[in-house]
Amino acid sequence: MITTITLNAALDKTYYLPSFSTGKTNRSRAMHSEPGGKGNNVAKVLHRLDVLVKAGGFVGGNNGQKIKELLTERGIAHDFIPVQGESRVCMSIIDEGKKEETELLEAGPYITEEEWVHLCRWVKRVAESSKIVTLSGSLPKGVPEDGYAKLIQMIQERGSKAILDSSGISLVKGIEKAPYAVKPNEYEIKQYVGKSTLSLSEFIDIGKDLINKGIQYVCISLGGEGALFITSQKVYRARVPELNVLNSVGSGDSMLAGLAAGFYKHLSDEEVITFASACGAANTLKSFAGEIEVSDFTRLKSQIKVEEVTTF
Repeated sequence: MITTITLNAALDKTYYLPSFSTGKTNRSRAMHSEPGGKGNNVAKVLHRLDVLVKAGGFVGGNNGQKIKELLTERGIAHDFIPVQGESRVCMSIIDEGKKEETELLEAGPYITEEEWVHLCRWVKRVAESSKIVTLSGSLPKGVPEDGYAKLIQMIQERGSKAILDSSGISLVKGIEKAPYAVKPNEYEIKQYVGKSTLSLSEFIDIGKDLINKGIQYVCISLGGEGALFITSQKVYRARVPELNVLNSVGSGDSMLAGLAAGFYKHLSDEEVITFASACGAANTLKSFAGEIEVSDFTRLKSQIKVEEVTTF
C-alpha cells in the first residue's frame, strides 16, 4: 500500500463566471468542489492508476468533513487525524471570457502540540504497513519546521520508503534525513540553492549532490521542458510532447504519484520517469488538480522521450 500525507488539506472550490470584476457583485455559472491539498491530489491519481492507496494527514471542521466525504465518493480510503481548527478553503475564480484564473488561498488551521504528537504516532503505525509514504506540500502553523524531517526518520526506521515534495526550510530539513526520493520543481531547486537562474548542468550537479547525501532518487520537474531523473548511476532527461494545456495546477502532484506508482511496481529507472512524466502531462489535459484519464496516461507514455544525458 502507498500512504499519502497531507498536513494542510484543503477543500478546493472552483467558480466559473462569464466575467469577473473586482469591487462588484459577481454571479457564478457553476461551482465544483474537490478534495485538495498536494497529498490528496497524489492519492487521487494513484487511485486512477489502480494502485492501493490511503490518504491521511490533518483535517478539521466542516471543511474537513467535506474533504473526507469527497474522497469517499471517489472510492479513496482515508484515515485523517482530526484537529480543532477548520481545514482551509482554496478558491479559484475562472473568468471564462478573459480565460483568467484568480486564486484565494486560506492559511489553514493551527496545529496544537497534542495534535502533532497524535499524527506522529499514526505515522509510525502506517509506516509499518505501507511500502511507500509520500509527504507533500506546506507545513501548517504549529508544526515544527523540521516536521517532515522527523516524519521521514520515523517512516524509514520502520522499513517504508519516504518520498518528499516540499519547499523552503521544510525541504532543506527533510533532505538532511535522506528520504528515498525527492521531487522538487525548478523554482524549488533555485530557492534551495539561492540562485535565480540555473543551467541544465547545474540542475544535474545539484541532483548529484543530493544523491551524495544519501537520497536514492532525485526527480526535478522542469515544467514544459520535461524532467530530470537522477540516480547513483545515471541521469535521465524526459521530454513531453507539446500539449493543449487546460490546467497546470497539480501536475507536480500527479508526477509524484507516477513516481510512487513506478517504485511500488518495481519498474526500471527509465520506466519510472516515463510513468511520472506521463502522469504529470495527463493532468494538464484536465480541468482540476490531481485528475487524469487513464487513456491519456496510456497514450502519453508512448510519446514521452527519455534519454540518458550523463553517467557518474
